[in-house]
Amino acid sequence: MAAMLACAAAAASAQAVQLTPLASADGSIPPPWRVAGLPHQKSPLTRFSIVEADARPALRVETQASYGNLVHPLRLLRPAFHLVWQWRVDDLIDAADLRTKPGDDTALKVCV
Repeated sequence: MAAMLACAAAAASAQAVQLTPLASADGSIPPPWRVAGLPHQKSPLTRFSIVEADARPALRVETQASYGNLVHPLRLLRPAFHLVWQWRVDDLIDAADLRTKPGDDTALKVCV
């Protein structure tokens, strides 16, 4: 399973706060971004890398019976902000059915 996500975020206040861009020449995820799993997780972590898609840097997310989140610490003085992103999912999960717990699997999520 692979998905690509191009994203950016900015605070809507006078003191603009931005996430560190996900652009890197070598495909690695730049700090302070980090991959986080669950405590005592036994399945492998989802793989994240930076690639070029449609002539722009993009986040490639690769899964194979894995779980992981790409997280970025962010401290806002006010909770007013907006996210802007575009995504493309190359392979959907045929058995996904969000109405049931066993089928609660998605190709990609953005959680704030």
